[in-house]
Amino acid sequence: MTIDLEKVTAYMDELKDTKARLSFDLKAIEKEIEKVEVELISLLSQSGVDEMQYGVYSFGLKTTIRTAFDQKLFSADNPELFEKYKLPKEGVKFEFKINK
Repeated sequence: MTIDLEKVTAYMDELKDTKARLSFDLKAIEKEIEKVEVELISLLSQSGVDEMQYGVYSFGLKTTIRTAFDQKLFSADNPELFEKYKLPKEGVKFEFKINK
């Protein structure tokens, strides 16, 4: 099998550029969503409610609780156990850089 490196690397360059542009656009959209969410949260606060229905839309503040393991606290209280059960993890990741 023959690989045309010129073609493959040029295509990878194009894909990376497209990804960077889309990532930039996504971040801009996420910022706009955050602005609108702040407006809606403000409306909820002014109305004195946690949830609101408007036509087909439903929005509100929802309290969630999750359980998490606090490694820092555990290691402070049990340093020997923490060291005993700490495992190094290693992974392999393909990396393609464009050196311009």
